[in-house]
Amino acid sequence: MKHEEAIELVKKKLPERRFQHTMGVYEAALALSEHYGENCKKVGLAAILHDYAKGMDQESMMLLIQASKYPNKILKWNPVVWHGFVAAYLMKEKYKINDQDVLDAIAYHTTGHKSMNDLAKIVYLADMTEKGRDFPGVEDIRKLSFENLDEAMLFAVKITLQHLLEDEETIAPYTIGLYNALLNLKKD
Repeated sequence: MKHEEAIELVKKKLPERRFQHTMGVYEAALALSEHYGENCKKVGLAAILHDYAKGMDQESMMLLIQASKYPNKILKWNPVVWHGFVAAYLMKEKYKINDQDVLDAIAYHTTGHKSMNDLAKIVYLADMTEKGRDFPGVEDIRKLSFENLDEAMLFAVKITLQHLLEDEETIAPYTIGLYNALLNLKKD
């Protein structure tokens, strides 16, 4: 799928505010992709499609997760993280996108995963740092994103964990696995 087609697809699907967020993620992801020499076509496609399922109701997402290859344990996690897995599933099944790098970047943009490659990390960071984001630490993540992907990821995950802990929200095991993997990278 070409970027223009993907943009039209999400423009029809998402409310204007979410579409503007998506375009901000796309711009941020392309900038990081160029900086790190990643495949701009893949990164851009994943960035455009990352929130495709964001507005779906929980029951529909639950059924799609059950139909997918993703483990049903995801359904025990906070439903806020489901849309990434559902979007990846729909992109594969409905739109025949078979590039696993793109699908993984879409799926894990909410929870992260210990085996994320640089493409997925770029989409994760772009989602957190697009120009519309404003939270304590976002400027630090933006700066670190262009210095070292893994350090930026570790800092971003720490902020996410702090937020989830303060709000007494559940933490997806994939997020904890990502944190541990990044911490171990730093120690090596």
